[in-house]
Amino acid sequence: MDGGQVALFKEGKRAAYAWMSDEGGQRRAFVAVGEVGKSPKSEKLIEGGQQMQPEVISLSDGRALVAFEEGGRVKLVTLDAEGKASPATDACESTGEQHYPDLAQLPDGTALLAYEQTERGKSRVCVARITLANGSSESGK
Repeated sequence: MDGGQVALFKEGKRAAYAWMSDEGGQRRAFVAVGEVGKSPKSEKLIEGGQQMQPEVISLSDGRALVAFEEGGRVKLVTLDAEGKASPATDACESTGEQHYPDLAQLPDGTALLAYEQTERGKSRVCVARITLANGSSESGK
C-alpha cells in the first residue's frame, strides 16, 4: 500500500481513507470508511484501469469526495457514510492530460479541484469548482 490519504469526518469518530495498491499488475485506487484508530472493516477497489495519486476530503454533508488520476484524466468518486462508492466520473471536460489532483471544500458546500494540465509540451495549474448534486453526482465546470 502507498499513497494513503485520510479525511476525518466532522463528528471526529470516523474517517474516509484512499490509497493505492497493486491489483492485477496495475496500481489501483482503494477506498474505505471506518472508525478512527481501527482498520476499516471493508475496502472497495475503484473500478477502472491504472490509477494514481488518490486524494480524499470529508464533505460537510457527511460524505467524502475522492479524486485520483486514471489514464491521464482526473476522476471523482463520492463515498457515503458507510463507504459505498459512486461510479467514477471525469472531473473536468478540459483537454490535455490531467495529473496530481488536490481537493478542498468551500464554506458553501462546493468543492474545488486543482490539478496539473499538460498539453502540447506545456503545463499549467487548473482549478475547477465541483458541484455535488443530491449526494450522487459530480461534475466539473
